[in-house]
Amino acid sequence: MPRRCNTTGTTLTAAQRRQAVLDLRIKGETFSEIGRKLGITKQSVYSHIRKALDDLAQASKDRTAELRELANERLEALLAAHWEKAAAGDVGAARLTLSIVSQQVRLYGAEAPAKIAPTSPDGETPYQAEETTRWVYFLPQPCETEEEWVTQYGPKAQCPA
Repeated sequence: MPRRCNTTGTTLTAAQRRQAVLDLRIKGETFSEIGRKLGITKQSVYSHIRKALDDLAQASKDRTAELRELANERLEALLAAHWEKAAAGDVGAARLTLSIVSQQVRLYGAEAPAKIAPTSPDGETPYQAEETTRWVYFLPQPCETEEEWVTQYGPKAQCPA
């Protein structure tokens, strides 16, 4: 339902009001100032901005999905063109098809997750704090000479208990 704008006296549709809200916000107006100028509440200003951002996010998702689908169609066409040769033993075609499939896996995020937790190499046992930090607290005492240091702390020195 159209509403009259306080500053211009013109009637605005919801889409025009949303655009006016965005234009004023981009110019640096506060929510309160925008509300006064357009004759709407501060909450309505917030709602218009939120709706515009939601619309933008959805449009971005839609465009991303379109791009992903287009990329997949192209990869499928390449795969179909080289599959027969790869299946017949052509090493170059096999490498190319493997690369194409790898691209498809990345395109859809289907690759295995990377290990990021600090665990043993097999991923089963978490590192124990005392195992990873027991040497952090060992600080050598100052020595008068390099020979004294090597004797106390060098490779042939006895480890402290």
